[in-house]
Amino acid sequence: MSRIKVDRITDRAGTGEPLFPNGVKVVGLTSLSNVVAGIATFENVSVGGTLTYEDVTNIDSIGVVTARNGVKTNVSPSITIRDDSTEKGYIGFNANDPFIGRKDGVGLSFQNNKIRPVDGDDGTPSTNTVDLGEPTYKFKDGYFAGSLYGDGSQLSGIESAPTIQAVANGAIAANKPVRLNEDGTISEIKNTNLSAATGSNTDIPHQYDPIVKAAVWISSTKFVLFWIADDDSDKLIAAVGTASGTSITYGSRTVIDGDNTAYRVSAVYDSSLDVVLVAYNSQGSNARIKGLTVSGTTITVNGTDHSTGDATSTCDIASDNKGGFVYAWVNTSQQWQVKAGTVTAAGAITVGTAINIANSRTISNDWNTMRICYDNDSDAWVTICRFNNNTDYTIVTRSDTIVTRVSAVTPPTIISSTQNSNVNIVYYETEKRFLITSKGTSGIKYTTPRMNATTTALDTGGNGTWSEGNQDNAGYMAYDIGSNKAFYIFANDTAGNTKLLTITLNTNGTSSVTSEELASYKEQYGLVVACNGEGMVLTGVDKGDNSDVNTRLKQLAVTVSNLKADTFIGISGDAISDSASGTIKVVGNTATQSGLTPSKKYYVQKIPSPHYNCNFSQCHSSRVS
Repeated sequence: MSRIKVDRITDRAGTGEPLFPNGVKVVGLTSLSNVVAGIATFENVSVGGTLTYEDVTNIDSIGVVTARNGVKTNVSPSITIRDDSTEKGYIGFNANDPFIGRKDGVGLSFQNNKIRPVDGDDGTPSTNTVDLGEPTYKFKDGYFAGSLYGDGSQLSGIESAPTIQAVANGAIAANKPVRLNEDGTISEIKNTNLSAATGSNTDIPHQYDPIVKAAVWISSTKFVLFWIADDDSDKLIAAVGTASGTSITYGSRTVIDGDNTAYRVSAVYDSSLDVVLVAYNSQGSNARIKGLTVSGTTITVNGTDHSTGDATSTCDIASDNKGGFVYAWVNTSQQWQVKAGTVTAAGAITVGTAINIANSRTISNDWNTMRICYDNDSDAWVTICRFNNNTDYTIVTRSDTIVTRVSAVTPPTIISSTQNSNVNIVYYETEKRFLITSKGTSGIKYTTPRMNATTTALDTGGNGTWSEGNQDNAGYMAYDIGSNKAFYIFANDTAGNTKLLTITLNTNGTSSVTSEELASYKEQYGLVVACNGEGMVLTGVDKGDNSDVNTRLKQLAVTVSNLKADTFIGISGDAISDSASGTIKVVGNTATQSGLTPSKKYYVQKIPSPHYNCNFSQCHSSRVS
């Protein structure tokens, strides 16, 4: 039998479909409608040629549809992604670049191994951003989200090396060192030649009879002055002085301590924190350390201070300009002691345990028989004290609030055969020498030692005597790094006046001295000298009746720079006009300079930081070298 002609084929029972276990072969027909009417269910249908769906709207597959050679369409976008009734997105091509996108939203186009944002409907370039969410995704050899992958060479609008944009205060030439100003602007680092000048005497804003005690510069134009209210329970008072040229104006006075303070007062400034440390004794029975902050001419005293609990009329403090300090004093048991401490930017004080340097330091009524000074080159402190008509020293270091003696257990003598009062010490940064003085029988004796290589002893320096008159009681010394000179103020018993010495160190460690009269009377107790590190010297001398204080500014002829500690930020790119925004090359970038020697190191260098002053003075150093 070669042919069956029937209208309907069913199973044997006439209730279901027949089975064709070996399959059915249809030849010569292009439509299954010629074979099956209604709904046909096929399992494992194999089409050898081309299967064309002319009138098919949807393909409803319960299982997986596999297109072995891909899916080809003749429309754009090629494939629509939707739920039962709503289009959600598209997959397609635009100019041969495949894309996937969201309906009426953003999409991603894959162009030459790069991923770029496009419109989600048709793949055209888009101004929208692509948020890939968290975590950060990186696309190798292409664009990125969150973090850069690769060298960034294909990115536009940025420099290949680190730069910043800032507004210039004053014109800046190309390829010049640049500093950051306090107001956020930038300026070219330049030298300025200052002329010598001397200002007029200016009284301080006291209410009761004052005895001036200490001063410390907190900038090149601002200082804090301390005095005792002699007729008001010896309260410790302070005020901020502002220099305009060599003229002085003072802000309102502030009570630092109202509880029967001070014979001896010492003050230092930590520029790293912008805080003043003041140490003083309370009527020979107690010594205190307080932290002060200054805003404009307003002084704020931090309530977290420190008391030694036991002190005579002598004490001193020196800062490392890094938030640390060492404090020295002689207690009522005649013990020469030191302790280390730290201070916060708010002026809160923390101290450690004291160590005893030596015993039998008889102070009597002499106020200035002990000092301390910081050597930044060795990161060590040298403290000196008079003993049996000699001046002895010891060296200590600090770790947080722990102080350690590194010199001999028995303090060596640095100046011998002196009288029983008044010692001083400062550190010359350029020569890396200390200048140590002590009251002699016929003038002021001095020596200029250096720290040895192991930071355990002072070597032998130049020695001599300043025969500018015999000192009577108090004398104070300060160092100015801008002029590289020290200044010594003292009561001259020989002529009965008050003098100021200007001291220059010679190459061999000896000194050269010039002197001038500050007052025609001899002031023994109310004296102060302090330097701003730019050749400006502040002096203070009580009048003979203690009713007023003559403060005066003396400017030396020096060259200074506007470069201050931690203000250098980089090198200018192109020239920047005043008030214009420009590009600064910061650390990690390079700048072209002419006239330099290959293989040599060059610096924009500040001559050193403003903490290297001892004994009532402060240095603010700043010049390019």
